[in-house]
Amino acid sequence: MGLAISLVSAVPEKVWYHKCPNKGKNCINTRLTDSGGCCIWYNEPQYLADIEDHLNVTIQIVEPDMKVPMNEFDGKVTYGEKRRNLGISYESHVAQMAPTVKELAALEQKSQQFFLKTHLLKDLSWMR
Repeated sequence: MGLAISLVSAVPEKVWYHKCPNKGKNCINTRLTDSGGCCIWYNEPQYLADIEDHLNVTIQIVEPDMKVPMNEFDGKVTYGEKRRNLGISYESHVAQMAPTVKELAALEQKSQQFFLKTHLLKDLSWMR
């Protein structure tokens, strides 16, 4: 399990967004890009909200005292610990998929036979 910490500004901030030919080397043009400059307003609160909407979760916010709020994983997860192999093994996955593969093979054979009967056997001129 990994732990990600993001520092998100509470207000929009002006950041570099170079469109100049020298890719920002020695650039001091702090005007906004729509005014011919190399800066944009970066709205981190909106980006955070967009990420939360995409993930369909609310990301926890750490208070100024730096205490991480408790959640349903507290005490159940050790950060940095590798995932245990508790899932489906390869052998069981093959056994699980065998009936579906068998059914698909039968459908493939039926569709090929149908094609041959409807398209090739009506007109046998291609065999001469």
